[in-house]
Amino acid sequence: MTRATVPSAIVLGFLVGLCEFPCSGGIYVGIISMLSISTTFWQGFAYLVIYNIFFVMPLVAILLLAFNRRTLKKIDKWEKSGKKYMKLANGVMMIILGAILLLTTL
Repeated sequence: MTRATVPSAIVLGFLVGLCEFPCSGGIYVGIISMLSISTTFWQGFAYLVIYNIFFVMPLVAILLLAFNRRTLKKIDKWEKSGKKYMKLANGVMMIILGAILLLTTL
């Protein structure tokens, strides 16, 4: 580990948090406003804990998968073999989501 690794990780973590806050900060602001209105402290705290668990779980799963080289090779092979089907599925999902947005906001 080099000397620059720890400061680089701190700066990168700060930048990721800064860029991620507009997406994930709304939950925290909403729960804080609930706490100020009617919810008890422990109920709001429980909501925050549940949110954080479900927010971090996929990241932990990715981290655990990244440690296993055999799994990474299988994922890479699967990705290369089904690339056109993944692109098709992504396109279909985007069309469906676009239709849902159009139909529910009109």
